[in-house]
Amino acid sequence: EFRRTLTESMQEGFFLADGYGTVVEANQAFFAMIGYDAGGLPYRWPQPWVPTAASDPQAWAVVDGAFKRLLHEGSGHF
Repeated sequence: EFRRTLTESMQEGFFLADGYGTVVEANQAFFAMIGYDAGGLPYRWPQPWVPTAASDPQAWAVVDGAFKRLLHEGSGHF
């Protein structure tokens, strides 16, 4: 309950993902940014807001590369 209250008080978008990239929790600021809602949780990788290889091959290559580095290195930023 404390974590939920803390994250909801943030103005910044915040999400929590498991080790496989599945978004398991997020605050309303995050959902407002991406245009989805908590009703779809959990959002498995690749999430519906991530560009696909068919829709935007360059964007997919960047995002997929970052995700693979995350899995390989255990942490990261993008």
